[in-house]
Amino acid sequence: MLRVAGPDHTLPGRDAVRATQVPVPTLASRRVLRRTAGVALRLGIAVALYLLYAYARDLHGATGGPQAYDAAVAHARHVVALQDALGIPAERDLQEPFLGSDLLVRASGAFYGSAHFLVTVGTLLWLALRRPKHFDRWFAVLAVTTFTAVLCFVLLPMAPPRLMPPGEATVDTLAVVGGLVSYDHGVLERISDPFAAMPSLHLAWAAWCALALRSSGALRVRRAGLWLSLHPALTVLTVIVTGNHWLLDLAAGAALVLLVAWALPSGQAAGNRGRVEAVGQLQPVRPHEVGVAQQGAG
Repeated sequence: MLRVAGPDHTLPGRDAVRATQVPVPTLASRRVLRRTAGVALRLGIAVALYLLYAYARDLHGATGGPQAYDAAVAHARHVVALQDALGIPAERDLQEPFLGSDLLVRASGAFYGSAHFLVTVGTLLWLALRRPKHFDRWFAVLAVTTFTAVLCFVLLPMAPPRLMPPGEATVDTLAVVGGLVSYDHGVLERISDPFAAMPSLHLAWAAWCALALRSSGALRVRRAGLWLSLHPALTVLTVIVTGNHWLLDLAAGAALVLLVAWALPSGQAAGNRGRVEAVGQLQPVRPHEVGVAQQGAG
């Protein structure tokens, strides 16, 4: 270190030198700053997605009135007609065998109202704490999937089976039998969009959990894929029992998250692609150029 003499031509003491040194951020502090900025960015994305969802809810849900309901029912009838043309069973026929068990109906309502958020948040936390290298990619997949689904809710409001007119509707088990929550009363009535059926965000998030955990090696046992598919399978079952989605909604939700996961490459794949592109940009060195270089070096 260069030390400068003072006015009396004496070198400053060690304490004086330390006092004049400018503190430099440590590697650990820079990491903390990057992580804080990353958390703030992700929270901002989550808030933006909720605001978009709230816009869709207010546009044609909570305050939309009879015209919004009629439009949502009309869109649902198009889906029903398409399902009939494809030979897909009616949701009422699929729901009916489960209505004889209040225990099963209540359990389905509890799962539908809680697992959707708890398992998704738990998966995010697990990725952040145990598989941080996988977190950014799968957070992006979840964010793009959610944004696309909410955009569909804005552009194509659709009534779920339980909210169709009499004679067309399934039983609204959350209202008739009960469950952990009800979307027709209290706070949930004000913050939820009743016409957010297509695509099924419930199944999209459930499939996302399975894909993210499988990709990051969360479950290293035999038939790990089978165990991880339980959450999406239970989600499909509870959606049918509670009458909250059409079957094509479920197919659209699963297809959406698979498409987004395919379109957003993993960090490792992107890195490999970058290295391949860099190698492809290398220019071959001709023998006579090597000789010229050696002569210049000599």
